[in-house]
Amino acid sequence: MDGTQRSPVVEQALWRRLAPFVVATVLLAWVLRDIDRADLRASLHHVRLPHYLGVLIALAAATLVIDVATSLAIYRRMLGPLRFADLLAVRAASFLPGLINYHVGQAWLTWVLVRRRGNDLHRAVGATLVINATTLAALMTITALAMLRGPPVGVDWLLALVIVGVIGALTYLAVLALRPAALLSRRSLAPIFELGVRGHLWAFAIRLPSVVASFAVVWIPLRCFGVDIPLLDALRVVPPVVVLAALPITPAGLGTRDAVAAALLVGFAAGSPEQQRATIVACTLTTAIGLSVIQLVVALLFIPRARRLQRTG
Repeated sequence: MDGTQRSPVVEQALWRRLAPFVVATVLLAWVLRDIDRADLRASLHHVRLPHYLGVLIALAAATLVIDVATSLAIYRRMLGPLRFADLLAVRAASFLPGLINYHVGQAWLTWVLVRRRGNDLHRAVGATLVINATTLAALMTITALAMLRGPPVGVDWLLALVIVGVIGALTYLAVLALRPAALLSRRSLAPIFELGVRGHLWAFAIRLPSVVASFAVVWIPLRCFGVDIPLLDALRVVPPVVVLAALPITPAGLGTRDAVAAALLVGFAAGSPEQQRATIVACTLTTAIGLSVIQLVVALLFIPRARRLQRTG
């Protein structure tokens, strides 16, 4: 009896676990459908491997430190005292679950903070949501301002995405300002309303360096592959790649990042349309794999410290 009751739950959980990998496979198959393998190999041969690896390591290190420093200010304001070294260890260790998806890593980090410091779960979740919301808002704001020059040719959906993002951000701020009683009474939303509009604008400014680092993680490796996107153009097309790659629909953004990059960045590469697509996809796939390996190594180095922090919390 118990077995028959549990079986549907197990099957549903299995499908949920497999679904992101299925989506990633479909997206990659679609992106690679008309790319010549010879063009992919040629794109990889263009790269100076030692220089490229050095760039990835530097980007991974800088992104980690900047992310921790900017997140620390928000966590301290919303949760209380927190050491930089402790958050660095937990954030680095969160790279392991983050290989499933960025938001899984953030959820694990939040859980560790609750276990470590005895923080109220709702406050910890609220603080992490503020970090994610202001980071998303900063990325979309950069794109919206850059799009005042006009949207990129052939990607009209990007303008629609930006408009939806701006409307969503303004609605969010309006709700914060109006403080409706129905939402204000919810314990999970209380920390967000406590921070208020001014607090969110402060967090927005605090997170800008981390947004710049996320931008660089996409933009700089492209230059290693010979794709030189002028800064003003990059401000229009790179942030959406970062935003959409973080959607919790594929593991570590695999497939999502490649499909979006192929749509937005292909015109900046050299060669025929097929060669351009091959260059972009070679860059996004290689960078994703390289950064994942680096983050895995970093996570394995810091997981013991993160576990000690949990035990001594």
